Amino acid sequence: MSHAVITEKKCSTCQEVKPFSDFNRRAKGSFGLQARCRNCQNASQAKYRQKHRETLNRKAVKYQNSNPDRRRSNHLKNRYGITLEEKDALLEAQGGRCAICDDGDVYMWVVDHDHACCPGQKSCGECIRSILCNRCNTMLGSARDDPRRLQSAIEYLSRHSQCDMEISV
Repeated sequence: MSHAVITEKKCSTCQEVKPFSDFNRRAKGSFGLQARCRNCQNASQAKYRQKHRETLNRKAVKYQNSNPDRRRSNHLKNRYGITLEEKDALLEAQGGRCAICDDGDVYMWVVDHDHACCPGQKSCGECIRSILCNRCNTMLGSARDDPRRLQSAIEYLSRHSQCDMEISV
């Protein structure tokens, strides 16, 4: 005597019979699945988030403000593939100073990576160059990491400098 293998379930919201793959897991649910299909579950959650937006935003801000190190750590891990400790070690290896301007009294430190390796916001973690102050990082970004553009800016400043300071190239 053979037993039929059940591979479908009825959604408690839309009442449609759908394959198990259309349901999220839930240990206590029948067949180990949620009662609602993913589409109905997502719609329900979106409606809840819309209705309780202000409360959820307040809670998110409160959490972020009470966990700044975790927030910074998650940002570094997601964007650059490094930990907060690894970033701090890079900065310490630079003597606690910006790799470009040598300033140590900096409001915001930024991880600099080669955008040619990883275009967009996320880095592979292998193309991290150093830690910069926000101003120097913005300068590189404005120059689109182009050495010729930066060299041209140096020459421009040299030609139009009001003081007798010599700029070495």
